[in-house]
Amino acid sequence: MYDKKIFSDNLQFYMKKHGENQVDVANLLGISKSNVSSYIKGEQVPRMDKIALLCDHYGIQVSDLLETKKAPSGDGAEEFERAVNLLFSEHPENLSRLLDALAADPEKTKAKFDLFLATL
Repeated sequence: MYDKKIFSDNLQFYMKKHGENQVDVANLLGISKSNVSSYIKGEQVPRMDKIALLCDHYGIQVSDLLETKKAPSGDGAEEFERAVNLLFSEHPENLSRLLDALAADPEKTKAKFDLFLATL
């Protein structure tokens, strides 16, 4: 069985990245909006045929939806965006704290954030 929370977080990340809402995903998968809502809430994970449709649509691997990912090789911008979304979606006030820390000491703050990303 797959972790529903991980799937939910990953699905939300790719939906946001592609500017899509629950209705868009429901239409893509041929299911009701309430089913998509249950995926977003972390209550269910879709069948593999629906996961395959999502992967084809987003141009990603199945593991990108079902597993927690470490920072990719390259510039890491996508993983950084994902981490920021996850971190600040529940506590948006922390974003201003991070921005203040980056302004005060960018190298030190980046090093600490990189250590944090390595734990994801």
